[in-house]
Amino acid sequence: MRNAATGPSARACISQRHYQAFVSPTTINKLFHRHHLGPISKKKYRPGPKPEDAPLQIPGRSVQLDVKFCSARGTRQRFYQFTAIDEATRFRVLRVYDHNNTKTAMEFLHEVREHFP
Repeated sequence: MRNAATGPSARACISQRHYQAFVSPTTINKLFHRHHLGPISKKKYRPGPKPEDAPLQIPGRSVQLDVKFCSARGTRQRFYQFTAIDEATRFRVLRVYDHNNTKTAMEFLHEVREHFP
């Protein structure tokens, strides 16, 4: 076999073309598993090193926003926790609202702009 990274169907084509051996891809896959030769053609995502971004060191440049559903014990009333965290300073603004809609989201964004440094 020429390339160890090819999948079972490609290996079946190579065995037919170069060695005149007609083997199904399923059989090739079973043989590789039986002999513990590892996964066949499973590409793994390996991200490179994360660059140190200078803009993250500037307060207010990057802010994480999140909305979480909360409930009070013993009641059926729902609450929504809006949270904003500045990535540079780790400064947080947290508010609880009765509704999760555009109006409350806009109110929260206005409060975030007022309270963040």
